[in-house]
Amino acid sequence: CGRVGAGASGGGGGGEEARDVIIDADALMRRFREDKCSLRVLHPQTRHDGMWKILATLETFFGCATGCNVYCTPPNSQGFAPHYDDIDAFVCQIEGEKRWRVYEPLEDEQYPRVSSKNFTQEEIMHQRVLFDGVLSAGDVLYMPRGAIHQAECSRGDELSVHATISTNQLNAPADLLEMSVGDMLQDFINTEKECRKSLPRTFLRDQWAQDGTEAGDAVERVVEFQREFLRRMTNGDEYINEARNRLGARLMLQRLPPPPSHFAKSPSYTGPAAARKMLEKAPPRVTLQL
Repeated sequence: CGRVGAGASGGGGGGEEARDVIIDADALMRRFREDKCSLRVLHPQTRHDGMWKILATLETFFGCATGCNVYCTPPNSQGFAPHYDDIDAFVCQIEGEKRWRVYEPLEDEQYPRVSSKNFTQEEIMHQRVLFDGVLSAGDVLYMPRGAIHQAECSRGDELSVHATISTNQLNAPADLLEMSVGDMLQDFINTEKECRKSLPRTFLRDQWAQDGTEAGDAVERVVEFQREFLRRMTNGDEYINEARNRLGARLMLQRLPPPPSHFAKSPSYTGPAAARKMLEKAPPRVTLQL
């Protein structure tokens, strides 16, 4: 058995949170070999210093949270159906080879904020192919958010291992708007007591809400509130700044914790030769936990 963040995945996309559970290694390998399921290792940066350093560097460069999963796909198989993700992805081929096909985004689904369903081959057959090639160990493929993609082991006798590094999830002007407009609307509701009054009892019964009816008058009042709210939105700089602060606070909560080696016990030296012994060895690590 093994203890992980690891899971077997068949034809579906999406991600799962790592769970500290005991897995049945025999059952896992049986599904890998016989059912052609891919093995997904979640969050390898929590167990590997090298990966942690890569993600920490990208986190600083992009100014937002990063993540990573590692996928091991058995020979002559395809781990996931065609789909697109809600993140920018860097595919790093570690071992073996894998054929990747990347298609242009759907016209009305560019820059998505959520990942897609699984597409059939028929649904994407008319999408323009942006990339069709085989990645070998050491190759890196960048896929922007919304690009439809699928991958398969290109050789029948060799498994494939790759890492997918993700960034820029929910990191767009749309997210600032969602935060700032929500705050503005809440402040508007708090200051405009008239818009908090109950709707007339006939509001839902009057299907057309015609002028001169109670329902019609209520609709007109809502339209007036909309106009006033939109007028106030022209002075929304302070709300944008507050949303920016909230985006920064979210990043602080999402930032990578110290790598595993920072929790290793530092060597201890005593006696007259302590200084010399410490210099001969690697310097001890110091970790500050808040």
